[in-house]
Amino acid sequence: MPKTNFRFGRGRITRGRIVARIVLAFAVAVLTVGSFGLHEARAADISLFSQMTDGGWRNLQGQNLLAQSFTAPSTEVEVVSVAIRFRNANATNSSGFTSSYSLSIWSSSAGVPASQVATVVSNVSEGGFADGAPLHTLSTPYVLTPGATYFVVMSGSAGGTMAWKCNPAVPTTDVTPAPTFTRLASGDNGSNWGTFTGACDGQYFGMSVVARATIPPTTTTTSTTTTSTSSTTSTTSTTSTTSTTSTTSTTSTTTPPTTTSTLPPTTTTVAPTTTEPAPVPLPETTSTSSSTTSSTSTTSTTAPSADDVLPLNDPPSEPPVDGNPGPSPSDSDGPTVEEPSGLFGDNEGREVAVEIKAQEGDLAVGSVVEVAAESLVPGSTIRVTVYSEPQVILETTADANGRFTGSTELPDLPEGQHTLILEGQGTSGTLSHAGVFEVNDEGDLGRIVQPAVVTGLTGPDDPRLERAFETGLPVWDVAARPLTTAGVVVAATAVVALAGAGGLTRSLSTTSATAAMAASDGERRRSSRGKLTNVVTKKLKGFQMESSAWGDLSGMWARAGTSKVDELGRTLPVKAGRWSALVPRVLVDGAWLRAMLGSFGLVTWLAGFGLAVASIISSPSTALTPSLVFILAIVALSCLDSAGGAIAWMTLALWSAVTGQITSWPELFTALGLAVLLLSVPLLAHVIRPLRRLVSNDSNEMWERIFDYVMMPVFVAFAAGSMAKALNGLSGLEVMSPDAIVAIRWTVIIGIVVRLAGEDIARHWFPQRLIAVQPAKLVSPGRLASGGAIAVRSVLFLLVAEPFFGFTWLTVTAAVILAIPQVLKLWEDDLPNVPALNKWVPRGLFRFLCLLLVGSFLTAWLVGDGGDEAVRASIVWLLIPGVLFGIIELFGRFGGDWPNVALRRALGVFVWLGAAGIVTGVLAPFA
Repeated sequence: MPKTNFRFGRGRITRGRIVARIVLAFAVAVLTVGSFGLHEARAADISLFSQMTDGGWRNLQGQNLLAQSFTAPSTEVEVVSVAIRFRNANATNSSGFTSSYSLSIWSSSAGVPASQVATVVSNVSEGGFADGAPLHTLSTPYVLTPGATYFVVMSGSAGGTMAWKCNPAVPTTDVTPAPTFTRLASGDNGSNWGTFTGACDGQYFGMSVVARATIPPTTTTTSTTTTSTSSTTSTTSTTSTTSTTSTTSTTSTTTPPTTTSTLPPTTTTVAPTTTEPAPVPLPETTSTSSSTTSSTSTTSTTAPSADDVLPLNDPPSEPPVDGNPGPSPSDSDGPTVEEPSGLFGDNEGREVAVEIKAQEGDLAVGSVVEVAAESLVPGSTIRVTVYSEPQVILETTADANGRFTGSTELPDLPEGQHTLILEGQGTSGTLSHAGVFEVNDEGDLGRIVQPAVVTGLTGPDDPRLERAFETGLPVWDVAARPLTTAGVVVAATAVVALAGAGGLTRSLSTTSATAAMAASDGERRRSSRGKLTNVVTKKLKGFQMESSAWGDLSGMWARAGTSKVDELGRTLPVKAGRWSALVPRVLVDGAWLRAMLGSFGLVTWLAGFGLAVASIISSPSTALTPSLVFILAIVALSCLDSAGGAIAWMTLALWSAVTGQITSWPELFTALGLAVLLLSVPLLAHVIRPLRRLVSNDSNEMWERIFDYVMMPVFVAFAAGSMAKALNGLSGLEVMSPDAIVAIRWTVIIGIVVRLAGEDIARHWFPQRLIAVQPAKLVSPGRLASGGAIAVRSVLFLLVAEPFFGFTWLTVTAAVILAIPQVLKLWEDDLPNVPALNKWVPRGLFRFLCLLLVGSFLTAWLVGDGGDEAVRASIVWLLIPGVLFGIIELFGRFGGDWPNVALRRALGVFVWLGAAGIVTGVLAPFA
């Protein structure tokens, strides 16, 4: 069908240009709205108190009023909303009567509510049996006094049994240093307040208080001792909201000592012993969790003395509680703890390590539990508890450097499943590590799932622990690793941008081969279907050669069935290309092997199926999480032929679906993550640089091929490591440990080098065979099929993003933004070309480096120490740089090559060193 032209004034505009301009205008609108919306979201949400976990309840009747405290930050903010967890029923908990509740904010005096300062909501009627967590927005936000303590007070009317729910889970807050939270009750409408016993004693009322400020509050205290005499110490303290540097200097000769510190005093609160079998609260620590910093604080009148601080590796001399043995030095190598190693490091969430030093079949009683910790609040409490009947088996304090190393033993436990929980205060927030193990009827250990960091732990029955026990893998908590999430996004953006540039060859080469490639580019620009071909497909064309080489004339490839395999290799990718861009790339990927081995080149397909079957036989109930040995074997196979990895993944996924192992979202996410890791490594290598370049004696081409061997393994391994981390986040289980991720990287490095060498052998010795086993040109899907593929990719993005960022308007905006360059590319031939853009906009490896630097800067600026919520709010900003590069590239497609090849190569060395330094962790910009 001929193009339809529309005349506007003196010129003509094709229908394609109209569509392209509409999409471009929409892109600008989405980027603008997304940016403004993101800024607003980032500025609006400050949590002063957050603990909405379900639990027990405290009745209002007979008490009249209940109160839960919260504290304002050091900068001026205004409360915008309050949410609570309530319950209403009659005394027998059957059909209830109508009752109502009211919420108000009270100021504080002497640690108790003094007077009402704002109304949140009045007379909310709840009929019958009601159990909910409503959010109430203040009609007029109330401005808080910086640093002051306030209370949310709940009152109720007669009728049913209105109650405020409570839970032992520690609240989180963005206020630093972390305040102490108080729960009080009044029996005379607020004239007198006091603590209470019974229901909700030692717990926190279910509440969320959200405030609004232009900039999230950051408070730093610098304390300097200015004078010291034999009897007094004079201290000057300055508070600043613009500095993150803290300096403490104290000189004193007084007794008792006076301590000047940026950390609040910390004491240990031990939960009272209870004989009630259920419910069993977690051992209580009065603490809060913050996305930036956190510390433990209690209502103690004295700070811990030097005698209370446990030196590193020095266990306490007495049992901590109830005669349980205290920590003791371990005789074996303890668990490894490490500081986070930057945006692309593997150690985040491992500042504390707990390990049961035993194996399945060992006697449970007396098995050693080792603990190692870094970055704790100095002097803060570390407690390890075994459930189901709670037994505190270790309770001690961190030393003056925030460290602890020690061990204890498992007590005599009954048969069944047990949970091991460590609680402590890290400098980045409250820490909870939890693992699961079982004891059989003979008292021996069964399955052991080592403890891992778990945020928002609801107790020993947390469903994440049950899933971990079923699979035998520790919990992987995305919320505890915000920098890891940001690093995966930045890495994906940079790698996709590098892949989208088509590699370095076209920008570096000046030989006759480049001229031929440029001529074919001109032909493709005249064919819209050709331009729809992905950059991967362009690089899969066979080089036409008139002469044969040694391998073509040998009998090495002359195997039974080779002619049929060759025919299928030429025709199937073309047929599949009419409706899919991915399938042809997978089918053609092993052409270099089939060129040399004929029909025996399909051995990689059989190997993929065999490895999957062996993995299933080894662990039939956890096929989606194969052991490391099988994952490494399949990844290595995939480096040689993507089809082998694809067959292995399909076998594992089909078995899991048939046997009912894919019944929840996390299991579906695990299947998607496994597909990315097992299929995409060689395909990614394709789009970063052409695997099938003819290498002659020309020095330019030899230089580029050498650069392939130096560059490709490093950056593809970096991408594979990010895929492995993403698999953990998608699964919610530690499928890939840090050691496994390192093993993945080395496997990919070796696999890619072997792949490069094999392709060079095929290119030099089997040139005619390469032509015979693959199509001369792959066919790209039409616009309709490509548009459908874009929609499918957008849906897959939303699925993959949900475990990391949730399903929100920000993730939907991100999906739309990512689709914009793909939609514009459908009308690429109708877009104008600006040679200056092609010349000056970074391409190839330089673009990769630029996006690594920009992503690192944005992460430091937007996320910093802000935790999981900051990452969720920053997703659009982290994706925008790559999207902008993709859009700009469409308007600068050709005509801007740099003539000075020597200068570019000299500069390219520094670019490579910078990019390699970042991806290997040697360089950590903006850390």
